[in-house]
Amino acid sequence: ENEADVIVPHPLGEAGLRIRVLDHPEDVFYKDEGGKSNHLLTSICVENLGHAKQPQFGKVWVLPKLCYENGKEVEDGADIFKVLSLEPEFVTSADQKVTVKFRIEKVSRRKDGQRFKVRFTADPAKSPPAVASTFTSAVCVLSKRKFPASQAGKSA
Repeated sequence: ENEADVIVPHPLGEAGLRIRVLDHPEDVFYKDEGGKSNHLLTSICVENLGHAKQPQFGKVWVLPKLCYENGKEVEDGADIFKVLSLEPEFVTSADQKVTVKFRIEKVSRRKDGQRFKVRFTADPAKSPPAVASTFTSAVCVLSKRKFPASQAGKSA
């Protein structure tokens, strides 16, 4: 077993289950527009590829973590990644969809211009063994939209 085998998750867990993103969040998020209620939205499901005829697979509890675009976990992710809702908290069948609303409280520029992804894993203490994880598409977080100075005084 080499280091690459440890870092890269197997595309399908031992249980034949994998988490899949159904709806990716926006490519750009303006964190200071719309107040604290402004958020990103994504949805995921758990696929049962090992037993397609058996859609039930027990409880899979989903854990979201903030990562950089390269897959590395954000050091202060617990402070800047706010999950507003994750419903339902667990899934028991392949036809269930989990909707996640979240905010990222730090702009990409403060993190060396890196974009962010959310990694979804199964809680190992509460879920079947080795459920394959997944990432959302990358999001660039900006403070607010920049309008050119030449257009600031113009009226439509």
